[in-house]
Amino acid sequence: MEILGCGGHAAQRFRRAGGAALWVCLEWVRGWLIPGFGWNNLGVALYGNPLAQWAEYAGVTALAFLPAVFSVWLWRVCRRAGTMVVREGRRTVPWDFFTLVAVLLIMFVTGVLWTARYSPQSAAATGNGKFTVPVMTVQLNLSQKEKWDAANRGAIYRALLDTTEQGMLDLQNSVLEQAAKNGTEASLNMPAWVIWPESSFPISTFYRDSTGERFPNQDNVNFLSVEEDYVQALRNGICNFILLTGTDDIYLSDEGRVARAYNCLTVFEGDYSTARPHAKAMLVPFGEYIPMRETFPFLEKAFEASAGTAMGMNYTPGASSSPVPVPMRPGSSATVGVIPLVCFEDVVGSWVRRFVRQEPQLMVNVTNDGWFNRSCANEQHWRNAAFRCIELRRSMVRAANTGVSVALAPNGAVIADLRDSSGSPFTRGVMNATLPVGCTEMTLYALFGDWAILACFLLFAALLLRRMNEGKRNAGPVKDGVYRRGATPR
Repeated sequence: MEILGCGGHAAQRFRRAGGAALWVCLEWVRGWLIPGFGWNNLGVALYGNPLAQWAEYAGVTALAFLPAVFSVWLWRVCRRAGTMVVREGRRTVPWDFFTLVAVLLIMFVTGVLWTARYSPQSAAATGNGKFTVPVMTVQLNLSQKEKWDAANRGAIYRALLDTTEQGMLDLQNSVLEQAAKNGTEASLNMPAWVIWPESSFPISTFYRDSTGERFPNQDNVNFLSVEEDYVQALRNGICNFILLTGTDDIYLSDEGRVARAYNCLTVFEGDYSTARPHAKAMLVPFGEYIPMRETFPFLEKAFEASAGTAMGMNYTPGASSSPVPVPMRPGSSATVGVIPLVCFEDVVGSWVRRFVRQEPQLMVNVTNDGWFNRSCANEQHWRNAAFRCIELRRSMVRAANTGVSVALAPNGAVIADLRDSSGSPFTRGVMNATLPVGCTEMTLYALFGDWAILACFLLFAALLLRRMNEGKRNAGPVKDGVYRRGATPR
């Protein structure tokens, strides 16, 4: 069927932009519905490309607009050129496509400049060298079976201590050896913060729900007791440090039943009496809770069949979006606002931005990526998380039970990561890094969140309505098998 009166190139260009906008909207819907956070959307593919720096303005989900519109435009230009050569034997210069390429080139060059501006050693990132925090993360590389086997509790406590101690000793020795080799004085920057991953302690800490008081003589309490030869001995023997670690906090009713349970990132400046927990808010369905498990019991049975174990209790989501002030060094009056992120919270930009304040801040993620086993998902997790650094211009340190423990700069670049000699992240050890925390500016994304997704939706909706109106306005009769748009019926 022949169609007369085809639309001009301007209308086609709008449609290409509308197609890219639709892609962005669909990715956002996919992340919202399944299972509540975006994962590996098209924008993440730009990691390492200077164009990724534009996530500071639009967020990583909307960043997918760039490769989508370029791909659609390139296809349409090639198709148009091929049609003209075949049918008319001539070609035209695709000025619209060249204009798009020029715009992307300008964005690329600007991204290069931003990459340098927010690099780990830059004045913007370090506050002219005044705001840095030396940290050490500890990774035990435990499988899920090892981690939750009650027989391994003592060994896990011991491994946390031994690995931390050995990491500090190795750091001291490496600095001294380098100083001796170069004939210079040693400048030793020991970690001010030690970070253990999510659910590091192999058992929960229990509280009384009615009063909030902690039950005495628990393993975790004794582990951090000043009277015991554990963490405090390490602080006294080698260097004082602030401990940030994942904990599970459970509140029991007077009848001994579980009233509430939280997955926390907790800060300890001393023993357990100094605990400052922050409860995870973005819980993973069928990982930390079963939706509507009482209404639909078959969901729990389906989980048990797939996981091979009972779900246990549902965790309770936290509600706080306030950063946790932590001294920059033990005993220091200068503090850094820790943005506390547990597990997958580091991939939810719309949640993380709520913590941003105009002050020195550091994103701390504790995670147990052992659920992934030894798969590429471990690498994917930290690359998704790296866009929080770009969106908010804050550094991030990730402490994982099983790869990848990594420190990231405000431009998303890797400062340090933990890998073995073959490059595998599945190893036991420590990662030392000095993170810049001097960037205090508020980005457009921090202020307005996913505004660009709303803009994409409005763009697509406007083009769709325009298309529908054109169809009604230009409708014409069919004569001799030919649809004549705009013709007046006789």
